[in-house]
Amino acid sequence: MKIDFNDLIQNKFQGKPSFTKEELVGTLSGFFDNQQTIAWRIHDLKTRGIINHLQRGLYALGGKKQYAPEIAARSKNIYNSIHQQLPYTNCCITETRWFNEFMRHQVFKTYLVVEVEKEATTVVFNSLLKAGEKAFLNPEAQVFENYISTSENAIIIKSLISESPIEQMEDINIPTLEKMLVDMICDTEIYSAQEAEAENIFKGAIEKYNVNLKKLMRYARRRNKANEINHYYPSAI
Repeated sequence: MKIDFNDLIQNKFQGKPSFTKEELVGTLSGFFDNQQTIAWRIHDLKTRGIINHLQRGLYALGGKKQYAPEIAARSKNIYNSIHQQLPYTNCCITETRWFNEFMRHQVFKTYLVVEVEKEATTVVFNSLLKAGEKAFLNPEAQVFENYISTSENAIIIKSLISESPIEQMEDINIPTLEKMLVDMICDTEIYSAQEAEAENIFKGAIEKYNVNLKKLMRYARRRNKANEINHYYPSAI
């Protein structure tokens, strides 16, 4: 009987965010006793997109989508305004509502996080205030509690960490999913509403979208949060 290895691998590892090469080889060893044949079969599974190679010795099921959130018109306008004023300054915009996709309990009070190079934060802050926006520069916990948590359309300005994993969509710089997940763990004041559902967010993100483990951990280490990320993604370290 001909074996459908697509179904075999899908059934074996369904629901697991990742699996080791030893687990994969162990599954295939039930059908092949030749290591060269097993190596060829793994290569074939990767080529056909049935599995993705996350890092050395670690795989995940293929067929997941690339994360591409919908960017609101207001976010585009604010980003373009900053870019026009400071064309050579790196800027990244995050809408906290993007996390709702992975949360059981939806958050209705959301806001915009604008990250720019440290030297430009005050300029951007003053410019947004002048434009009539409810902007807050590196707000502390008390400011969040007293003002931001009850505000509509609040904008938080903070420094952009160098070498942050960002990408461009519709000519707008946004965080990669890997950056969003790490920032959620690091910036607990900004993402306090998501903190209680961090496990659901990690689980939903990893199951639905491609998450680059190397990129995730590189940024986590840059922010000194590698151990914390390992709590939510045990295969990470």
